[in-house]
Amino acid sequence: MPIKDLIKRKEYARKQYLKNKELPEFIQKRKEYRKKTNERRCEYNQEWRDNNREKYNTYHRKYNKADGYRVSWRGAKSRCVNKGSWYWKNKIRFLLSIAETKKLWERDNGRLMMYPELDRINPRGNYEYNNCRFIERQENQKRKRVRCIK
Repeated sequence: MPIKDLIKRKEYARKQYLKNKELPEFIQKRKEYRKKTNERRCEYNQEWRDNNREKYNTYHRKYNKADGYRVSWRGAKSRCVNKGSWYWKNKIRFLLSIAETKKLWERDNGRLMMYPELDRINPRGNYEYNNCRFIERQENQKRKRVRCIK
């Protein structure tokens, strides 16, 4: 069907709706079809979540308990390497290896934390083995400094 015909059909449908305050038949059918497919999709997703609850929760959590240190390591490294970031501009460098991060993870029992984050003890220092630790997200958020906008 050419585009002009579709546009005319839509305009006609709008006029009909405004006149009668009832939707034309083909729009009603389309709405009903969309509603049914959306309901089916929602039911399927809910059923899948119920059947795979543990898998769903671990998949959608930011940190996998076994490899959480890798997620934190990757995030911290990307913050420091990105040339447009605040970390790059303030010359905060990333000097941690993945093995050192794993040692920190085991030392601080990151596996037992709900939301572990890699934290710098001295906020002005680099990401080094002696300057880093894993702490809970809530505790880390309390330590944030307030930046004033000039």
